[in-house]
Amino acid sequence: MCGWSAKAEEKAVTLNGTEKPEITYPCAWQYKLIGRDTDAIHQLIRETLGGKDFKAKEGNRSRSGKFTTINVEVLVMNEDERLYFFETFRAHEAVLHLL
Repeated sequence: MCGWSAKAEEKAVTLNGTEKPEITYPCAWQYKLIGRDTDAIHQLIRETLGGKDFKAKEGNRSRSGKFTTINVEVLVMNEDERLYFFETFRAHEAVLHLL
């Protein structure tokens, strides 16, 4: 996972959502996609990440079996790329929740 740090211990204690953590790129970033259609989510991951190397692993399923979690780890080169992947995953109809 990426390394991030506040510039000072005091800043880390007062981090309030308006200050962004300092993330060191490139770094491995994880996304957790939750949805109903596992095949559609896997296809979305492949299409979004293109030729990048990534790891995708199915996680928990809901008790009823209707929902599944797929954990994805990919090396992101910068904040723009990280946010592009996030927004693309979040906007897709197969993804109900994204962490």
